[in-house]
Amino acid sequence: MAEKLKEFDLGSYIECWGKLYVLKVKISKPFLLDGILNMITREETKVLSYANKRSNEKIDMTLIVGARDVGELTDVVRDLLEIEGVDHVSYGELPYKATPLKYYPLRFHGMRIVMFGEPVLKSIVEGIKKEYGKTAGPILLWNIGYQGGLGVAKEFKEKYKFENIEDYFAMLRLRGIVLGWFVISHIDIHLKNNIIVLRMTDNWECNMIKGKFKTPQSHFVRGIISGFASYILGKNMVAKEIKCIAKGDNYCEFIILEKHKSGNQYASTV
Repeated sequence: MAEKLKEFDLGSYIECWGKLYVLKVKISKPFLLDGILNMITREETKVLSYANKRSNEKIDMTLIVGARDVGELTDVVRDLLEIEGVDHVSYGELPYKATPLKYYPLRFHGMRIVMFGEPVLKSIVEGIKKEYGKTAGPILLWNIGYQGGLGVAKEFKEKYKFENIEDYFAMLRLRGIVLGWFVISHIDIHLKNNIIVLRMTDNWECNMIKGKFKTPQSHFVRGIISGFASYILGKNMVAKEIKCIAKGDNYCEFIILEKHKSGNQYASTV
């Protein structure tokens, strides 16, 4: 069995300058709140986020701050404790690497990448299905994915110039892992019959709705691998999903075959 991949939190590395700290301040005079925030925010000390918890007339503040070093933060703590109405101050360093928020845009192998979190992607997929209906919605998602798959394959062809078809799919597997698209755990390529069997143990499109459907639900990703295979093989290829995480299977499995053998290209299954 393949080794389970570990999650990587990009937010743990792209945060702020210097070091990151959690700062907790208890105050008994609510009108001090704005003044305290202004005091903490100095030339080299920045408030990245904060939350307040009120209890009667007292406020517990929890802040994430960036500072050059602990010495600078202790100066802030000392000044806070001198304010009448500040009852208690404590702090601790966060175990994250901090780098300047001056790098933009995010690039991967020299190529700009734009990231969206799962809530945004889920909203897009569900919104398209709702707006265009149960039939047209999946077709639209498939076509968007198909064009994306063509684009990825074209990039690979121009950049890598592999001699073997297998190498392009190996690169697709790496790209999928690095950018969080999917994890291709198994692939069989039968060039004689132009048939490819591909298995994904993680597929973002279906993981969001895991076990909630009775039929396969990979439309966007199915379009990607259809477009990718079409460009790489130089033939009109269509992916059909025979197992799906969304309907309770442990993985999504696709059969990719020529369009004239696939029947309705938009249908999810064979």
